[in-house]
Amino acid sequence: MAYYCISKVHSQILKMNTTELKGYWNEQKVRLKQKPVVFKPNNLLFMKKVLLVLVLIMAVLAVNAQATKPTVTKEKPVRAAVMVADLQKTITDSIAKNYVGYTIKEATSVTANSIVTYEVVVVKGIATETLVYDNNGVFVKKLPPPTPKKK
Repeated sequence: MAYYCISKVHSQILKMNTTELKGYWNEQKVRLKQKPVVFKPNNLLFMKKVLLVLVLIMAVLAVNAQATKPTVTKEKPVRAAVMVADLQKTITDSIAKNYVGYTIKEATSVTANSIVTYEVVVVKGIATETLVYDNNGVFVKKLPPPTPKKK
């Protein structure tokens, strides 16, 4: 193949007359000195790998550009006192069953991000527990006791 390219240039030079040869000689001389580009299978394989890596990088960048993190607005929780008599029956039954001997001291309705929970403070002697229930009256968790503030 390389031989064909060089012979083609030689045949063009031979067909030219002497006046054409003088004007284009430098250009033709450069063409004669150039080695033809021969693509070997190793070169092609390397170029394919480079192209594949570039495509993968672009795909990752496109996916990351499209991924958006939802913005969470933290509303300040709204607290409202609830009368003990107004608590749901499931909450009072749960406290009576699981916290025998405890009495309900106070209850608070907490609304944060459109989710309503109830914080119920129960007392037995000097022991105080704060229990959290969801809107359906299902027990969620027990809050740790508040730490006393140092002066």
